Amino acid sequence: MTEYRFGSQVVTGHTFASTSSCFAIYNRSPIVEGHSLILPIRPAKSLLSLSEGEQALFFGFSRTVTEFLLENYQCESFDWTIQDGEPAGQTVPHLHLHVLPRRPGDIDPGSDWYQQLMESGIDISKRFRLPDETLFAISRRLKENWEEWLARRD
Repeated sequence: MTEYRFGSQVVTGHTFASTSSCFAIYNRSPIVEGHSLILPIRPAKSLLSLSEGEQALFFGFSRTVTEFLLENYQCESFDWTIQDGEPAGQTVPHLHLHVLPRRPGDIDPGSDWYQQLMESGIDISKRFRLPDETLFAISRRLKENWEEWLARRD
């Protein structure tokens, strides 16, 4: 099993998709069902520190994973966001794209998910965290679905 890192943490147990340059993990503190992160394997701190080629691979993989998540969670809409730099809310110095599959009414209509994130505290240690057993079970199911989904696409 390939070892992936997100900042100083090893995240191999909840990786569900990968290429030679990027990987996807289920968010330990999901805002909505399906909330996942896309990361470059090389621990670049900022999107601007990726070369144009690396950016193309990153966003191409992100699009593919988003298509998979939309189908897997039966959604038609999604949010993408990157918090690039501490003033923007980045808490782990490793570039990551949040992918949130969206459904009507899944978040309080008077707010958005980023506002909810800020209100719950940007410090992940203060936010709800899935127990490891739940996180790994979701990730295993996603990995199985990912592999089947890729096979159907070929």
